[in-house]
Amino acid sequence: MELSNLEVKILASILNKELKDYYVNNVYSITEDIIMVKFHHPIKNERRLMITPNCVWLTKYELEKREPTKFVTILREYINRLKFEEAEQPNFERIIFIRLSSKQDTYYLIFELFGKGNIILADKEKKIIALLNKLKVKHRELDVGKIYSLPPQKGINPFNLNKYEFFNLIEGKEVFLALLNNLPISKKFLKEILFRAEVDPSKKNLEEKEKERIYEELIKILNLQDKGYLVYKGEELIDLLPFEFKTYQDLRKVAKEDFNDALDDFMKNELEKILNKEERKVLELEASIDKNIKLAQDLRKIAENLRKIAENIYLNPLENFEKLLEDIGKLVRVKREEKGIVLSYEKEEIISNPSPLSLSSSLFDLSKRLEKKAQRIDQVVKELEAKKNKLRVKEKRELKEVREKFWFERFRWFYTSDDLLAIGGRDAHSNSSLIRKYLDEEDLVFHADLHGSPFFLLKGGSKNFFEKSIYEVAQATVSFSRAWKEGFSIGDAYWVKPEQVKKAAPSGLYLPKGSFLIEGKKNYIKGLKLQIALGLIPVKDNLLISSGPPEAIKKRALAYVEILPTNEELSKTAKKIKKEFEELLGKEVNLDDIIRALPPAGGKIVAKGKKK
Repeated sequence: MELSNLEVKILASILNKELKDYYVNNVYSITEDIIMVKFHHPIKNERRLMITPNCVWLTKYELEKREPTKFVTILREYINRLKFEEAEQPNFERIIFIRLSSKQDTYYLIFELFGKGNIILADKEKKIIALLNKLKVKHRELDVGKIYSLPPQKGINPFNLNKYEFFNLIEGKEVFLALLNNLPISKKFLKEILFRAEVDPSKKNLEEKEKERIYEELIKILNLQDKGYLVYKGEELIDLLPFEFKTYQDLRKVAKEDFNDALDDFMKNELEKILNKEERKVLELEASIDKNIKLAQDLRKIAENLRKIAENIYLNPLENFEKLLEDIGKLVRVKREEKGIVLSYEKEEIISNPSPLSLSSSLFDLSKRLEKKAQRIDQVVKELEAKKNKLRVKEKRELKEVREKFWFERFRWFYTSDDLLAIGGRDAHSNSSLIRKYLDEEDLVFHADLHGSPFFLLKGGSKNFFEKSIYEVAQATVSFSRAWKEGFSIGDAYWVKPEQVKKAAPSGLYLPKGSFLIEGKKNYIKGLKLQIALGLIPVKDNLLISSGPPEAIKKRALAYVEILPTNEELSKTAKKIKKEFEELLGKEVNLDDIIRALPPAGGKIVAKGKKK
């Protein structure tokens, strides 16, 4: 699948809209030359940017990752945690620049979506740091350390073309060929432009009004951005469009939200073909590995039996010589010739004198050769295993759509023992969003007098004043605060009503992002034990990981794990919890979801269980 210049323009526009305020979370290898960049947002759902040699798009599908290539490892080193700033199409080329930045640095991901395709990482001066494919031709060179340069321009940028220049371009020429040879616009779009302008593509001498109509339709189409469409001929998916084509009016079309959404479904079919091809490679490698392992085993068995016969001859040289040759012939080929007795196995051959001791020595030599051959095959097996491990080792022939997350999953969340929803901030950004966007007059607001404390909301807490729920949310507030990381065992939290939370600082004062002014009485709950449980909670046919006070979590969870504060690394604790969940329920659990549900540091597992 190759994108046209106009489709690249539309995609760049969609990327700017969809990835605004997102950060690079990680980069993954899908195959040797297919990459996925995962983007994170403090509030919104994560996004996945797929990059193949000739295509770039946002996908809603989950793909199995493989061991990162060297190129992907370099990308991780440079662009993880950088903020998406802009996607740009330079000079209407089939190229996209994605600018990523931190406070200190700016980097570019450059996607060349033509020919063999390319993915390039460059610094703020566009000096190349790493690239998928090196290039050295007459007009440009792409290599590490070189400044990135655009390819020679093919055709005239239609956005730089005024009406009278356009008229001169097609004057006296067959209109379709004149457009095709001078503008970087694909055939299907040119046919659509001429169809809408009601002009015969083969016509040469155009009337003024025909030129006007063509130019008007060109400008319309260059700036048109509608839904995306998948085009079917019968049941076969044959094309996709960024808007509805009149030239395709006899074909079945399925409308999608936008061009990226249509491209995602179109590329799903292409990716499944690629991944299935890779699976076939895995199966072929596995068959070759099995064949070579058996061959090495057979060689060792023959070598061992030859050694035994050689030892027997050496110890009993007077044994029946013809009988010995008969026994040897069951293992290897034996042939009497003038030059002596020829012993051979495949390409290995030894000539022995027709005497017992000479035969014994020859058998020892042949045995050693076969053993060395088995060792060489062992090395071949290792190389085949390495190739196999580079590929995707689990069969996944059909891509699965990623589940859209519930709005509250952007925050820390749990249901209290009284079935009220509690949601809490993860950082300053989500604290700010929580209070500014999700605080209602019927809620209660929770906080702790600790730097780095999250805000929690008990939804409907003012209307349904349950002491148990208030205690649980207060416990969650202090447990998810910095007190956990500092190793405290108890802490205090307080709650207030929504009207007591002031979102703007008084004149002359400054409130940092995620901070708010509290007026009036703070209702403290003291001596709260720092302890949480993680549970697998059923929510509308989904099994989600929630974390909060043990009693609240255990009420709903199919399986739960309780932890207390320790200084253990977050990832180590997460792996232990993952193992416990999988043993309790016999289902695979996502490690990232566990990490996201944990407090600011690791913990010690003190209890576990499942619903009976």
